[in-house]
Amino acid sequence: MAKISGRFHGSKQSVLIVHPEGNIHYNPSLLGIVSILSDSGYQVTVLAPVFICKDELSRHCSANLLTLRGKYFRQATEMNTLHAKWILLSRLIHTLEKHIWPSLIIGVDRDGIIISSRLSSLTGIPYALLSYEIFFECETSQIFKRPEIEACRKIKFAISQDPKRSELLSRENHISRDKIIEVPVSPRGRLILRDRRHGTSESKGGIRERYQIKHQKIAILVGSTDGWSMTNKIIASTKDWPSKWCLFIHDRYGLRAEEIEKLKARGGHNIYFSTESFSDIDDVSTMLLEADVGLAFYQPTYQNQWEGRNLKHLGLSSGKIASYLRAGLPVILNRVGQYSRLIRTYEAGIISPRPSLLPCILNRITDHELAIMSKNALRLYQKKINIERHKKHLLKAIQAGALRYS
Repeated sequence: MAKISGRFHGSKQSVLIVHPEGNIHYNPSLLGIVSILSDSGYQVTVLAPVFICKDELSRHCSANLLTLRGKYFRQATEMNTLHAKWILLSRLIHTLEKHIWPSLIIGVDRDGIIISSRLSSLTGIPYALLSYEIFFECETSQIFKRPEIEACRKIKFAISQDPKRSELLSRENHISRDKIIEVPVSPRGRLILRDRRHGTSESKGGIRERYQIKHQKIAILVGSTDGWSMTNKIIASTKDWPSKWCLFIHDRYGLRAEEIEKLKARGGHNIYFSTESFSDIDDVSTMLLEADVGLAFYQPTYQNQWEGRNLKHLGLSSGKIASYLRAGLPVILNRVGQYSRLIRTYEAGIISPRPSLLPCILNRITDHELAIMSKNALRLYQKKINIERHKKHLLKAIQAGALRYS
């Protein structure tokens, strides 16, 4: 089949990011990468499902947003036929007519790289992989992995988070190790931090005011409340927490009233639940500024391909921990490989083997220790996690891939 060629409608190079999951406004790392590319002169276009709002993306950068109905993503991923390729391509070409034809396509995770590969085969545009989730053949099947492995055969490069995850990605997706660059999952930029020394300062309209929190100290848990996050065990431990401490929980996508009631029944009277589904990562960042410690426990459940070895080898792929550190929050976490080693080395938090030890930890910790760990958390973020430290490496790979085409 002849390849379809596009032409540039201007002097900028363009990057198309294929993101079938479509939760970019909750993905601090992906937002950071899009922002870096935009600031570096690239025209960035994000192809995502229709439920993503353009305003949520435009708050962070000047990227374009192209949307397709979810069924077209499924067809283009699941149907290994020319018909499926043309379904996606015809709609994509139609929506790209008013934009710059991409000089590089970046596919996010399994479905993103399969679609990117198929677009590349029809257009000749080079493509790359941005990996956040690693799916293991021993936890899925050869049939499941085969399209992903095939799609990775001709990538220009792949982005992973750290040496261990790069090694695993290389093995599972049959990618040459020298094609993989490492960029930790991380928000971009610094926050204006408040003084946590007294533990009672409030921001107008913040969570203390909105949820009428009277406790002196807040331990915050953000992200998923699924089993792997050990949320039930954290909640159960609150019955024995010191009186000055409370737990504030914000589920990434918001919790229904009946879900909140079930969780409340497992703990003490010192638990507050966010009733909002924040539409932007900056909303969550502002919320973190009112907390005193961040909680991050991980336990693989092996119930599906996301919650098995992908979690066991977490590495530097936790957006939750990175966001805590960026906000100057000391982190209380269990032993999760590289992050627990870094937290210990930088004295930026406390390693707890299990949530049941939280009452003892919170009872023992002093304001002075919290202040020191808060400074160390910021130092760790700036020295190791901040995406800005990896910007040059990232741009070099993207420029090399895009130049081959242009």
